[in-house]
Amino acid sequence: MEIIRQDKLIRESGIEMLRIMSICGVIVLHFVFPTAVGYDSDNTNYLLFLENLFIGSVNIFIIITGYFMINNNTRVVNKPLSLLFQIAFYLGGAYLLTCVWGNNTFDIGGFIYTIIPRNYFVVLYITLFFISPYINKCINSISPDKYNQILYITFLIMSFLPFIVDFMTDIFHLELTGMNTLGHFGGQSGGTLIHFMYMYMLGGLICKNKDTIDAVKTRSVLIICMASFVANYGLVLCFKDLMLDASKSLWSYYNPLIILQSCTLFILFSRIKIRNKYINNLAKSSFACFICHGFLLGQLPVEKMIGQNPLIMTAYLFGAIILFYIIIWVVYQLYSLIFEPLIMKKKIFLNY
Repeated sequence: MEIIRQDKLIRESGIEMLRIMSICGVIVLHFVFPTAVGYDSDNTNYLLFLENLFIGSVNIFIIITGYFMINNNTRVVNKPLSLLFQIAFYLGGAYLLTCVWGNNTFDIGGFIYTIIPRNYFVVLYITLFFISPYINKCINSISPDKYNQILYITFLIMSFLPFIVDFMTDIFHLELTGMNTLGHFGGQSGGTLIHFMYMYMLGGLICKNKDTIDAVKTRSVLIICMASFVANYGLVLCFKDLMLDASKSLWSYYNPLIILQSCTLFILFSRIKIRNKYINNLAKSSFACFICHGFLLGQLPVEKMIGQNPLIMTAYLFGAIILFYIIIWVVYQLYSLIFEPLIMKKKIFLNY
């Protein structure tokens, strides 16, 4: 991620490493989830383990954003435009490839539909990008005690209560979504602007309380992180046969245990004080990887790979991730060489 100090760009490679690991985690989730939800594999418990291990990846992306942007009220309009153009470039290119070398037939309507940004994460992230300065102004105008008070209240209404309602719905198979404090249709697994705002605020909290958090021993943070993972994984194993939609509440981004796991992972990686140009360079293509990995996963015999011995399956999985990242990094270099300079040539600033 980026910090601007005296007009010089500095990248903290520990956090950049976490960004790379998080996008790899998203690939694991989309590799594992279609089979894990059915509980029809000999590797079910291992698949659930992997799902549980990486389910906080989306939270981490937003926490990173809040950490670095909580004190910045200037937005460069070109950046979200670049994200939207990347979607068109990557997905449009993939569509054309399937027309040339695959069984797809080119259709202008299908092409336009392909390049339209229909990804919920991208839409919510760009929305958060533009409204976050107002969050910053509210947060930075109150005392630390009041800020912590807001976080306690938001934890109750944006995490704890929605999780309890959805968990009870899963366990007792009752329609309780009308009680959910996030909306009429429940928490929607955390894929909402409200949850993104909450994660942004938590990132800001970590930034503003950095000295206090740094005083906590790394071993203690690691224990909390591991304990939150073990507790949630234990709940998944205990209730998986009773749950609707594959333990959806336990895998929701607003699950308090997943939020705790995400925050502590961020804190741990923020303490890795290294600067490595290779890590930083690889991390720049993380968004491209997020956009493209679905297309690449579709080219793999995922169900066949899932049914292999766990060690073989793991080798396939992480081998595929490495191959995906290399391919996408090359594609991103092409994009950044040709199109990025044009989009970022004349920056448009919004000062709030």
